[in-house]
Amino acid sequence: MNGMSTLRFGAATNISMPVLEESVGYLYTNLRKSQRSISTPQPLLITRLTGWWGHDLSSRFEMKNGKMMLFWDPSDPEFVPITGAGGYQLSNPSVLDMMALRASLEVFAKTNMATLRERSIALTGYLEYILQPLVDQGYFTIITPREPQERGAQLSLHFDEGVMETVFDRLTKRGVICDDRKPNVIRVSPTPLYNTFDEVWEFVMTLRDLLLDLRNMPRH
Repeated sequence: MNGMSTLRFGAATNISMPVLEESVGYLYTNLRKSQRSISTPQPLLITRLTGWWGHDLSSRFEMKNGKMMLFWDPSDPEFVPITGAGGYQLSNPSVLDMMALRASLEVFAKTNMATLRERSIALTGYLEYILQPLVDQGYFTIITPREPQERGAQLSLHFDEGVMETVFDRLTKRGVICDDRKPNVIRVSPTPLYNTFDEVWEFVMTLRDLLLDLRNMPRH
């Protein structure tokens, strides 16, 4: 694509290391906003940061481009950006971060999104099914759409005023990782890549037990 440039990620070390051709993401820039043009009558001002990793490869290691600028003046001789999106790179990424990303991508490479989505629908549907008795008993309501095609993996459980934080804290103490949305919502999301149906069952039983304990607590 015109104006598209692959971002090359690697590491600056004293050890020869391969450069990963794939990147964390891609950036599209219009070529008019990325080409150096000293002959431009007026400086081309672009709101951006500049960094040495975006400098032209032929002179990058002359290290004349260390300053960071919010506005790039094409007449500045010290910074010669790579044409295209590559000129917007700031610095090489952390080797450890890239290795963690690579390991993650290797896991995803063993499956595909269609399979994960199919499993996700099944897991969340099962979660909804075994939560329903607690809904019927008035502990909370599920405010996420009921249709699988209208939702993702998570279900939002809406509690009465003043209940959610106590439930959330007790779940956390029991080793259950959820997500809260104050003041009244706990979001539960079985992850299709690694959560199991047994874990979904265990979560609901844990939630049921602590809700029963809270309901039976003496009120002062």
